[in-house]
Amino acid sequence: MSKFLLAMLLSVIMNSVGISPGQQSDCNIQFKMAIYPSGSYNETYYFELEDNGMMTAEKGMRTSDDLSTEQYLRSKADFGKTELTVDDVLKIYRLADKVIENDFNDSDYMIKDDWIIQIYYRDETIEETYKSQVSKDIRILVNNFMEISAIDINLHGWS
Repeated sequence: MSKFLLAMLLSVIMNSVGISPGQQSDCNIQFKMAIYPSGSYNETYYFELEDNGMMTAEKGMRTSDDLSTEQYLRSKADFGKTELTVDDVLKIYRLADKVIENDFNDSDYMIKDDWIIQIYYRDETIEETYKSQVSKDIRILVNNFMEISAIDINLHGWS
């Protein structure tokens, strides 16, 4: 697909999800997600989706629990970029819309030795513990990222 056609399709997508052309949200980043262990700053997976369909995936040590932190990760152990298809971008936005619509946020309830999922989308941050009772929409979204990520994601358990 030509870059011009891709740019045009993404422009249509951005308009359909409420992002106007020229509107910048954190340097063209429309979606962020972090997955990290509840008891450690290490092993943090961090994703950014730019409005041009480029997804950055990183693994390292986070500096904060706040996704808006400029240098969210340091000591990066892995890094990769993937150019997503229009279908992939639309799927992510649809799933993120469902998550925000249902407003899953159980950050007050934390299981030790579990994974925390933080999602930033449409100027909202959602946080949920990734446990066996995790919402279906969060699980689908995380699994989608695991499939399209440029780096391997290992949400292992601890014993």
